[in-house]
Amino acid sequence: SHLGMVAPSRDENGGNAKTVTDASAFIAPLYMASSSLGSSHSSFTCVLKHRYGDFVVREVDPDGQIASLTPQEASEDAAVHAACNAEREWEEETKKAHAPTPSADAGAEAHDNNEKKRTHEPASLEEAMAAARAVVVEQTESNVDAEQLQALVDDAVNNKQNRSLTLPTPLDDKTKRTNVHTAIRLLSEAVEAAHSLSLVSCSAKNGSDDDNKHRIEVRVVAAGSKQARDSQRRKNGSPAIPAHVAFVVRKTNVDTASTARALQSMLLPHGAQGKGNARQHHHQKSAAAAASSIPGTVTFAGTKDKRGITYQFMSAARTFPRYIAKAARKLRGVAVGQFKVVNERIYLGNLRGNRFNIVLRNLADDAQANADKACASLRQSGFFNFYGLQRFGRGVAHTHKIGQMLLANRPDAAVRMVLLACDAETALSEADAAADDAGAPRGAWPTGNLEAALAVTKTRPNDSFIEKDLSIALRRRVEAANSTRRKDPTARGWLTREELAAAFSESLPKTTCMMYLHAFQSAAFNAAVSARALAHGSAPARAGELVLVDEDDGVGGGGGVEDLCDAEEEGGGESLPRVRLVTEQEAEANAIPASRVVLPLPGRFCTYPLDAATLDAYAPFAT
Repeated sequence: SHLGMVAPSRDENGGNAKTVTDASAFIAPLYMASSSLGSSHSSFTCVLKHRYGDFVVREVDPDGQIASLTPQEASEDAAVHAACNAEREWEEETKKAHAPTPSADAGAEAHDNNEKKRTHEPASLEEAMAAARAVVVEQTESNVDAEQLQALVDDAVNNKQNRSLTLPTPLDDKTKRTNVHTAIRLLSEAVEAAHSLSLVSCSAKNGSDDDNKHRIEVRVVAAGSKQARDSQRRKNGSPAIPAHVAFVVRKTNVDTASTARALQSMLLPHGAQGKGNARQHHHQKSAAAAASSIPGTVTFAGTKDKRGITYQFMSAARTFPRYIAKAARKLRGVAVGQFKVVNERIYLGNLRGNRFNIVLRNLADDAQANADKACASLRQSGFFNFYGLQRFGRGVAHTHKIGQMLLANRPDAAVRMVLLACDAETALSEADAAADDAGAPRGAWPTGNLEAALAVTKTRPNDSFIEKDLSIALRRRVEAANSTRRKDPTARGWLTREELAAAFSESLPKTTCMMYLHAFQSAAFNAAVSARALAHGSAPARAGELVLVDEDDGVGGGGGVEDLCDAEEEGGGESLPRVRLVTEQEAEANAIPASRVVLPLPGRFCTYPLDAATLDAYAPFAT
């Protein structure tokens, strides 16, 4: 049954706030003492996620739009149709955006344009061909190029076949090449009007001689084809490819990372695939630049459960919607739709919240009354808004511990936890022992010991892409180190901290690397929420706790608000939520409900509460 949603703030760059409680909440697997929220109902047992449709999650974007796809929109044909519509809308918008602005002397300019049109746009194909031949002969000083262009057009018109031609005369002068391109574009308009074909010209890049780069290539393509539209966009001065395409994904029994990875593998440039160099090519640039510039890069707003049906917002960089629709056809349990060309990518944490539809099965006869009471308690009092267990992973290698090792500059322990699925204490002790035995500094990993660890990853299931990608990057570095030692026996026999950290970041997507750091933030937040629950329960805000300024009604603002906001801006965290401290007067009057209390996700620019109970909970995570 649907009970509303929780609206956490974004949590990407660290130091953002998340609401402690919410009076309009959904059922979640939280095991808090019912007395903390003043609940009087008894617990009950049930079966959760018995079927995929029993657990449905829809993301809610910052504007309040809910991710959703109807069965009609989720069909393959509908997805392709929606993709084409999105492309046409984008083309129209870019065409309008790059249209010339009328000048003050619009009448004279229109007259000049009409004169140019009569001069340079012949009415018939024969006149256009004659004009183009004259320009080509004048610029190339040769009749050969004009004759070959004439033959290309005649053959294409008579046989209705797409052909290409490289004009033999090289043109070193850019002005001459521009004049030829202009003449071919004017000729293309006449050909398209008469025979539904288009001419596309560009600088020829095939060939090995130096002069070839100055030759002009002409292709005959169908009117309205991708090549023709790209040529028209270049003529209008508009971008030839969308910066980012946002879309909605519906997935069933598939995890988020695998879906994004599968889509990305089919959208990445062909040159970056083939030999498995896509990930290496992706990470040769900075993480921020790579996420916004590498064609085909897929990003998402949040990770969702595998078992269930989830609707999520994703984006792909520098590609066309129709390519995304075609790629999704090849994925089982995945449907896409609602494409929209945007200027910014979707980043992790760019959500207002999630909307849940949950079905509980196999309830006992007397459980219905307790379930109704539980729902009523959630509506009235809310619940402590913990991060769920799925954020911290399964097994002993918890994701927040891996994040802690990365922040502590112990990538050797973090890599060991990922590859060998061991806990943090075991990873640290084994890493230190291996380094000591090889005479290597702490934090380094001897290549011999590392090779034994990499052998374990070969037995991993096929869906363990994190372990496999990391092991591939490490093997390359081990092979390079061993090759150096064979040439120079005195060379070191281990990988340094810097090399291990580089292998970690280069082999895994940015969203995966950030997941470990977010998990560490989440663990600190959960500890602070637990401390608040034990100290104050669901009581109204206490003095020294934090509330959002944007939710303020003007009561108790005072100078404290300005002080916190100024400090935030000076630190460079102006994008973070604006918060203020609860005053003594507000606490004594119980003026602010617990649903407005927020706690920070640890970060460089965040503001921490002064309430001792919650502030002390952050201390263990700072060491």
